[in-house]
Amino acid sequence: MSLSVNTSSNRVTTKQNFGTLYPNTKKKPVDSRLSKSERTGVAVSSMLGVAASLAILAKTATWKKFSLNPKRIMNTKIKDTYLYQVKFEEKEIVSMAAGSILGGLVGGIIIDDRSNNSKAEVKSKVGEAIIQFGNACVPILTVGQCARLGEVAEGKILSKISENSSKCIKHLAKLPKLALILAGLSAGMLIGNKAANYMKKVLLGCDEDRKIKASDMLMHWDDLCVGASFLSDGPIVQGVARLVPLAMLMAGYQVGCKGLDHKVSKIPQKPVEKNMQDNVAEVKSVDKSTSEDIKDINIKS
Repeated sequence: MSLSVNTSSNRVTTKQNFGTLYPNTKKKPVDSRLSKSERTGVAVSSMLGVAASLAILAKTATWKKFSLNPKRIMNTKIKDTYLYQVKFEEKEIVSMAAGSILGGLVGGIIIDDRSNNSKAEVKSKVGEAIIQFGNACVPILTVGQCARLGEVAEGKILSKISENSSKCIKHLAKLPKLALILAGLSAGMLIGNKAANYMKKVLLGCDEDRKIKASDMLMHWDDLCVGASFLSDGPIVQGVARLVPLAMLMAGYQVGCKGLDHKVSKIPQKPVEKNMQDNVAEVKSVDKSTSEDIKDINIKS
């Protein structure tokens, strides 16, 4: 809002100019959504990140040699591929999450460049990357450890049961493991979110507390698959676990599509408000001097 003085009528008039108070509101509103083509680009960049992570995991696998030669991959049977044979555990999940988040972050920064406030834009996406990485890593670590602890409890229970016991009793022995897996998932989600928000505050100075969203639940599909693999080695469980890389795409996708934080977007308003105060003070001084000039004229007359 700019101010102007009409000395002849001794009145102050105001002109509204909201474009300076809220920069780029037409081109880039706060938390604006990307177009379909831009979202597709972010999804592709996240997919490339996951694919790169899988390639590195396959190349560095110690239990079997896998080739990254495209011709050999095309001629390899599905049952002999890395994606079919690998058992997804902590190392695999963390690697794919890092690849997805990094790919989504880079793609989002390149694609979503419409804001003049580029530093705030990047800062917001980096903050979301920290949140997503915490949501991916901490729960899988707690689920894995709780599942292994549950295996110890299951072994002790089975050791006290005779081999002739019914299958129902043997399945009931898995209940402590199931309870520990669910407890590990719940605790990991809360701890991961709190830890990520703390790291976001320390590293970026952002006080906005990022709550767990419904879309974050897809990220925990991998945790459920890992937990299920500890409960059963059946073909159905292992087949469903092959979909874990698809679930990891959501992390990078949310990072790349992240818009400006509400609190970050308010930062440019401070110098504008300060300029408004300076203009008001200047108007008051002009108004005072004008009044004094009128008094002098009256005295002389």
